[in-house]
Amino acid sequence: MAPVQRGVRLLSAPFPEFRSTVSRYLDTVASVIVMLDPEGKVLYVNPAAERLLGYSQAEMAGRDWVNDFVSKMDAETTRSILDRVKEGESVGRHTGSVRTRGGGLRTIAWSNTLIKDDSGRVVAIIATGEDITETIALQDELERTREKMESALDSGALLIITVDSLWQIDFVNKRTEVVTGYDRRELVGQDVAVLLPRLAGSDIEDLRRTVMAGGTFGPVDASIRAKTGVFLEYEVIVDPIMIHGSVVGAVVTARDLMKRRESESRIRLQAAILDQVDNAVIASDMRGSIIYWNKEAEKLFERKKSDAMGMPISEVWGDLVSSKGMADIMAAIYKKGSWEGELNVTKKSGEVRRTLLTISLVEDVRGAPVAMVGVTTDVTERLKMEQALRESEERFRRLAENAADVIFRISPIKGVEYVNRSVEKVLGYTPEELYADRELGMQLISTGDSFVQRELLEELEAGVDFSGGIRLKWTSKGGATVHLD
Repeated sequence: MAPVQRGVRLLSAPFPEFRSTVSRYLDTVASVIVMLDPEGKVLYVNPAAERLLGYSQAEMAGRDWVNDFVSKMDAETTRSILDRVKEGESVGRHTGSVRTRGGGLRTIAWSNTLIKDDSGRVVAIIATGEDITETIALQDELERTREKMESALDSGALLIITVDSLWQIDFVNKRTEVVTGYDRRELVGQDVAVLLPRLAGSDIEDLRRTVMAGGTFGPVDASIRAKTGVFLEYEVIVDPIMIHGSVVGAVVTARDLMKRRESESRIRLQAAILDQVDNAVIASDMRGSIIYWNKEAEKLFERKKSDAMGMPISEVWGDLVSSKGMADIMAAIYKKGSWEGELNVTKKSGEVRRTLLTISLVEDVRGAPVAMVGVTTDVTERLKMEQALRESEERFRRLAENAADVIFRISPIKGVEYVNRSVEKVLGYTPEELYADRELGMQLISTGDSFVQRELLEELEAGVDFSGGIRLKWTSKGGATVHLD
């Protein structure tokens, strides 16, 4: 029997009709699932965990999770979190690194579920994790790219020119002097046409009419004339300078077209990278209009990128906006830089997908917010699987505790893992006594039958069906021999 099948068999042994459902979830779900006993030793891992770590279920069973598989830098924190979870504290989502068989590190975002028996005793901790190693690496790369772009702006890569209401130059920055070859004193008082004699598809008069009416002109490709008479290709934006509602001048910002094209190339590369991640990534400007929509967003929200661009973000995060209020969310984002919450996504078929949404603020070089980026992770299958495990455990406990027969769960390594209250009537021992001494259950089998018991366990592991039953002699607490099928 495969390791996953053994884990499912132990968990749902009384419910064969449910076992195949749980098995399918465990076999197909992409999330890493690790079940630990109260001492932090591995009881079970699913196939995703086996693939991630490079170890089989059999190799990991019984080993200390923190000592053997958690990275040294996160060991102390992880052990502390497990202790807090055992005490019933709600820890929430947390991240930590695990060591693979090859010596590599993978960063996992974990959430924990505590399993207790009817007496309130902790019997297991189920840790469910998502591998976010590539996501973090991508975020780091995007941050490095953003820092490079900010450094370019801080070093004066833009040409900045201001003019008065008569369109006479009253200021140029150092970069403009370097590029055009003019000293600023030569330009102050000159008409802006000295530097901007022509615009692509427009003329200076179009520019002046638009800006003097209070509008922004551009961006548009323009030729900036240097002192030598050479024309330089730039992208130009002209914004009005307004005082008390009246236009008193304008600011001309010019970007080297070559640098713009390089920037566009980097942005296209970043967009291509984001299209490869398994999360829906959406960006909006500060007015709430969508400015980026990756392929995974197309799948999750069933909306093409071409239809989504420019759409109000509230149409996507509608449930969130109505229940929480964007004002509260924005307050949290401004305070902490990000916000995390759940979002229900209703598909066209009527199916509701449960997702985890993280919204982060993007700032410009001056620290001013310019955009919001939302990363949506579909956690529907993970939550279904967690619920299925909880329901299976609950059904098992209800059936076992009300049964007249002795029902127990036993493992060759751990001994008695569970036994119902009927054992006290039959053998005289309480479940607590058998839990306290895990070897006691095996020792109660008569000498002749203990060999048969060990063979039985080995054959069960090999997949042999013993549904027909087997009779063993046990010794009760009072010394009597009890025959049990």
